[in-house]
Amino acid sequence: MNTKGDADIVYLPKRDSVLPILTVELKWNQWVEGALEQIRDGRYPAAFKNYGSDILLVGISYGR
Repeated sequence: MNTKGDADIVYLPKRDSVLPILTVELKWNQWVEGALEQIRDGRYPAAFKNYGSDILLVGISYGR
């Protein structure tokens, strides 16, 4: 599995906003669990630990 630490999409609200950070990982023809696993293994949430917002992890699997 490739866990370089780069999310496909990240939305950062203003610091200390009530809106969560949105981290999205996209997977082509793979299980959505693999996308969420990549987010966790890549330690994406750790990059935002001092940002002051909750973090919403989103895995999207798409295909034909």
